[in-house]
Amino acid sequence: MPYGNYNNNQKQSQVFEPTVYSQYRFNNGSSTIDKTCLTTQYWKNALRISICPRNPDSPDDAPTFDMKNGISVYLNHTKARILYHELCGFMSDPEKYDNHGVDSGSGLITFSTGKEFGSKNPMIIIRKIDENGNISSSFGYEVKGEYHYSVCGFSESNKDFTRKYYPDLELEQLKDVLRTYFESMTYAVAYSVVEQERYEFNRIDRKLNRIGEKLGLDLSAGQSQRSSSTSFFSQSGGSSSNGGSSDDFGNNEYTSATLDDID
Repeated sequence: MPYGNYNNNQKQSQVFEPTVYSQYRFNNGSSTIDKTCLTTQYWKNALRISICPRNPDSPDDAPTFDMKNGISVYLNHTKARILYHELCGFMSDPEKYDNHGVDSGSGLITFSTGKEFGSKNPMIIIRKIDENGNISSSFGYEVKGEYHYSVCGFSESNKDFTRKYYPDLELEQLKDVLRTYFESMTYAVAYSVVEQERYEFNRIDRKLNRIGEKLGLDLSAGQSQRSSSTSFFSQSGGSSSNGGSSDDFGNNEYTSATLDDID
């Protein structure tokens, strides 16, 4: 049973829903189109992508952004996968995939070549659209083009070097966010961690049981017996020689074991 928060001392519990902020966030406070930042968070099983405007009184060398008055789109793992494929298509052929994206609720996120806004750089746009199809608000993030670079051919003697720019780096990073989100939502990695940790928990339980026995505690309370029913396919396998039950493959099951106990 999940832990919950109790509100106003009421009996009804509410499941804790944390917000996890990703370090994958981008800002372009010097854009001539929209001075905005783009952030990503995870909340209630959804990926939230937000675009927020720059605070008008913030300095150029250290811009800040109005995080309360931005607009967001919430994507489940299916929408994130679709947006990932659209972004891959956009990066391979921007003209063909111009203004492609996905909708989610009243939000729409698309990728643009930027030409319609007079930009030479791609743009990521989030729009809020009402039930009549009218745009109630929108913000665009202009991807920084010649900004991220590597240093090439550095010469120690004359301090000479060239820069290799990565104009699509921010789009690549957004691809990372989308892909890792929808892949992680299978919970396969989480299961593998839980599966491995159960051996460690088992060792801790045995130590606590020994302590409890020395203290004279009743350790049988709350324990349930394993079902004695067996699979049709394992009935001919006979009973286990060590008193344990057999699983569906005729192997011995252990109610308590370490990795060293299992052949």
